[in-house]
Amino acid sequence: MNLALDLLVVRRVLVLGAPVILAMLTQTAINIADTIFIGHLTPASVATDGQSAIGISMPLFWMFGGFCAALGVGTQAMVARRHGEGDPEAAGAVLANSLVLTLILSAITTLAGWFLLPALFALMHGDPNVQALGVEYARWRFVGILSMVGTFSLKAFYDGTERTWVHLAAAMVMNVLNIALDWALVFGKLGLPRLGVAGAGIASMIASYTGLVLMLLFTLRRSDRARYRPYRARHLSARQVWNIARLSLPSGAATAVVMTGFLMVLKIVAYIDELVPQPGSVQTAATKIIMDVMSIAFIGAIGLGTATATLVSKSLGERNPVLAERYGWQSIKFGAYLFGLLGLLEFLFPDFTIGLFNQDPAVIDAARDSLRVMAAVESVIAMAIIATQCLFGAGNTRFVMYVEAALHFGLLIPLSYVFGVLLGLEVLGVWVAVACYAAALAAVMLLKFRAGGWKTIRI
Repeated sequence: MNLALDLLVVRRVLVLGAPVILAMLTQTAINIADTIFIGHLTPASVATDGQSAIGISMPLFWMFGGFCAALGVGTQAMVARRHGEGDPEAAGAVLANSLVLTLILSAITTLAGWFLLPALFALMHGDPNVQALGVEYARWRFVGILSMVGTFSLKAFYDGTERTWVHLAAAMVMNVLNIALDWALVFGKLGLPRLGVAGAGIASMIASYTGLVLMLLFTLRRSDRARYRPYRARHLSARQVWNIARLSLPSGAATAVVMTGFLMVLKIVAYIDELVPQPGSVQTAATKIIMDVMSIAFIGAIGLGTATATLVSKSLGERNPVLAERYGWQSIKFGAYLFGLLGLLEFLFPDFTIGLFNQDPAVIDAARDSLRVMAAVESVIAMAIIATQCLFGAGNTRFVMYVEAALHFGLLIPLSYVFGVLLGLEVLGVWVAVACYAAALAAVMLLKFRAGGWKTIRI
């Protein structure tokens, strides 16, 4: 493959993708802000246990909420395809039915998660304090599943119609509000109670619903109502709901598999915490910090891939698979270069990076080498994610689901136990296993995209 970039194609991707990347990074900052604020609680043991609790809460949140939020994958692919075909009202009909599906799935998963959380935390970590903090935080986040899923569906509609700036505007407001509420509720400022870890969960939930309201207000503008007519009752169709579900749920299942895999990895890390003779959940806290640092690359690559997915699907709708493939490869190469540079900075300055989240020397020592391992494969991670998003845009969601299941349960979890526990590498061994998983995922997704069978999928 030619390693040079086609600057005209890359520019087209970036014009569409820059708002997506910024919006997703801004929204991700909500989770990072929670970790940072809780990391400054005193005494240090409260900060460490609180970060450990969030480290378990977020994969649980994404295992349930992310399953539903995958509705955005099918919604965006279908909206972009209708957009490419020049049928705006059909694109609006996709949004209407996506929102109906959002209400149904969000209600089910929120109730299920609320009652299952105590048992899941007991399974994941043996420390009663981590369990109590985690359940309290996660339940508030689970109340926000509806807002997250609804926002993702609305984001998918606007991304699919090449108006990626809409979600960016909402995400910026969400993030500013979350930071202010985190400061007030975690530490008890402005006359509000000092709620600690639970305060961070409440702040994130409120910010999430604010974002949903803002996105809904955009759809009520006269220009959108006249062009797309999303709220016409005649657009509601059981067949359309089924088509969105059929296209989206394999992606949702893949998300659930990924989160289940990471939860099992966290379970192994918690077990290592019990074996290592030091107070607190240092290994779990270190893992949470590495996850937050790497989330910049994960989410940034997803944002770039999401924009590329829109262009891939739109090009297929225009009956131009050659252009669709070109968008994919140029985005993959650009992502490898961009996030490779970011990984280099993290590799060179690991202590500074980790110290932004937690100043505990034990946590920094536990996380340092692992962060360097992940920084070294950051470009590989970006290629894997962007290629996956391109396949999503083409409608090839089942393949991704099968690959994720095979790699998580056949590679990531077994290797994490072998390297981390049996070989005694502790948390470093776990992240070496994650690096191996990322390399395998990149190889499979790139080969699948290169094969080109996705060009003939009809949605």
